[in-house]
Amino acid sequence: MFQAIRLYRKENWYNMMKKIIKKINLYKEQKYLSKLRMQNRNKDFSIVCNNCVGGVIYHNLGVRFNSPTINLFIRSDEYLEFVKNFEYYSKCDIVEVYEDGISYPIGKLVPKDDDHKEITVYFQHYENFEIARKKWKERYLRVNWNNLYYIWEFYDTIYDDKDIYEFDELDELKKKIVLTHKEYKDIKNSFKISCYRNDEPRAKILEYKGISGKRFLEEFDYIGFLN
Repeated sequence: MFQAIRLYRKENWYNMMKKIIKKINLYKEQKYLSKLRMQNRNKDFSIVCNNCVGGVIYHNLGVRFNSPTINLFIRSDEYLEFVKNFEYYSKCDIVEVYEDGISYPIGKLVPKDDDHKEITVYFQHYENFEIARKKWKERYLRVNWNNLYYIWEFYDTIYDDKDIYEFDELDELKKKIVLTHKEYKDIKNSFKISCYRNDEPRAKILEYKGISGKRFLEEFDYIGFLN
């Protein structure tokens, strides 16, 4: 009984500390973001990202979502194909599909010919597929084709890193970066994020660093990248 009470108190203390730390981070983050937004000179850009990193950057800078890749993820083995044909896929329909064990909506981009591949889009932050599909099409129409940026958070513990070497050499993608868990000295457009530990297959790039009010993502100077 006494052990159960101790565990209960410990759990309550832990939850209370989590709430306090979250409040501190949110307060510090607001002050940090107000300064960040003043530094940003680029107001009309499109970030094509494989996951939620792009959406968080838009949110941090307080600018409109001018990209379809918001609140979703595309597997790394398909992201390369997607960015190589980004304009082509803007003209393709996206249909609902299902996968065992996944409750959130999933879409598949259907190519209009045999020269392009199907691309699966996981809308993990959408209530249903119709909303996701509407936002996908709506935001594709907002794309600034003259101001495109490509951000790829890459997990080389899951995927073959030969893909990021190809990505790095794509001359048609003028402004691009790969966020990695280890240093690639032979990849020009790469940046190592420190939140990766022990080659874990998933990192917490969007979590706060202690009580700084900054996320691990802030290690990457995306203001400099965009400006």
